[in-house]
Amino acid sequence: MFKRILVGMDTSEAAGRAFDVALDLAEKYGAEMRALFAVALPEYGATVGEVEEVRNEGRKIIAPVLEQAMAKARRKNVPCEARVYPGHPAETLINYAAQEQCDLVVVGRRGSSPAKRFLLGSVSTRVTQYAPCHVLVVK
Repeated sequence: MFKRILVGMDTSEAAGRAFDVALDLAEKYGAEMRALFAVALPEYGATVGEVEEVRNEGRKIIAPVLEQAMAKARRKNVPCEARVYPGHPAETLINYAAQEQCDLVVVGRRGSSPAKRFLLGSVSTRVTQYAPCHVLVVK
């Protein structure tokens, strides 16, 4: 049923649960996985040095999370690639899913307050609305 599963990663517990669910599905269906970590870059006219600093700091935070996720995938013999892309998480996941012809996107659901959801929107909501494939939101 699923051949390529994309999972949205960040440092939250919800993303960790989403990865575990995606890993179980990939193992069950013999699918390959892609773990995607989107790093939002400054929206203002940052200098090249400032953008590079954000990227480097992001990599330091992301590296242990991705290492742990990849170790889980190796233990289950599930092929998994980890990617770090700049951009808004929802847009990045949607575009990547389309480009890589993913069959399923798995994302975690965060418990944002109604005010925060109204102002910022929800990544999981945007992905479910605009992804070119099935989407599974993990609580």
